[in-house]
Amino acid sequence: MHAIVAAWLNPAPVSLPAAVHAAAIAHAAAFVEGQVSALALHYRSGFVLGLRAVDTSALRWGARSFVALTPSQQAELLHRWSVAPLPQARQLMRLIRTSALLAYFEFPGVIAAAGGAR
Repeated sequence: MHAIVAAWLNPAPVSLPAAVHAAAIAHAAAFVEGQVSALALHYRSGFVLGLRAVDTSALRWGARSFVALTPSQQAELLHRWSVAPLPQARQLMRLIRTSALLAYFEFPGVIAAAGGAR
């Protein structure tokens, strides 16, 4: 999950020190994983199958998995899934992207860097 969240959030949406950005990505990945684990079993199973399909689709670029792709290939793969004709693929990407963005921008270091107070 960390690799997918990192691919959605790189480059950093706001100007941040690298350590803060990395911590915010870790926070966002943990948040997404928590959200997924809170889903009912049949939804969680579909989510896991969807992630396996994303991982398997990396074979198109000759990589064994999503994490073996270059950052630009990861971004392209996620974009293709987010605009796919299959509604479930788009929903999978939306769940990950929106949850990750929510958690990323609630991270204290990101809030401080954006000039907000918590």
